[in-house]
Amino acid sequence: MSTFSFKNCCCCCHFTSKGSNFVHSVDGHDKLMGYQNSTYPLAVYGCIDTSSRKLLWIKVWVTNSNPKVVGRWYLEYLYECRLIASFLRMDKGTETGIMATMHAFLRNHHEDLDDASESVIYGPSTSIQIERWWKELHERLEKYFKEHLYYLKENRFYDPNYEHDRCTTQEAQQKIKYGLIKSGFPVTVDQLKEVAEFSGVLEVEDNFLDPEFRLKCNELVPNVEEIEPKDCRKAYLHLKKNFPVTYM
Repeated sequence: MSTFSFKNCCCCCHFTSKGSNFVHSVDGHDKLMGYQNSTYPLAVYGCIDTSSRKLLWIKVWVTNSNPKVVGRWYLEYLYECRLIASFLRMDKGTETGIMATMHAFLRNHHEDLDDASESVIYGPSTSIQIERWWKELHERLEKYFKEHLYYLKENRFYDPNYEHDRCTTQEAQQKIKYGLIKSGFPVTVDQLKEVAEFSGVLEVEDNFLDPEFRLKCNELVPNVEEIEPKDCRKAYLHLKKNFPVTYM
């Protein structure tokens, strides 16, 4: 993969969006992880279209600070929609480096910019559009789930230092994925394979649980799609009560 220099990337705090897929905004959210981001293994990362305010993808994982993990999520999104935004807006964190290089590498194929690295826009997280969505998430949803998480911890059903409890908590919280927009710059399978190979993002595991552990969870809770948000506490307690520790 070609090496791009991001020294001259646009770092403006204000920008305009010409329409859908002109600017996508990515960022992580750590508030569900609790004290020092270590109490609960519930790290969130997502992407929003700044024009339509449509949430394009969101992941709930055990980490959102590993650059290869974040890069893999971006690659999975591109594989699914085969479209890439004109610009990608993010903060300049350690987790965004590989994703930024991948974006610039793929945008270089379209030759609409003299320097493909200009397709990456850096700015503080407070000025990134998805940050506003995190605020709405906190007001409407996060407080609700925190009540359940605190209940489990305060009543000693959950121990943040016990790996079995951490895996069970993560399994009880399901990944969410929303619809994708059918417009923008096309990317080919060959281009995605090339960027995947050179970025190394496929070297990281795509499963935060041991396969045997997840299989047992699926046996205990076979119809995950029927679990409603209000049942998350019950789902965790059911897994904890019926899960043999020998699987750890």
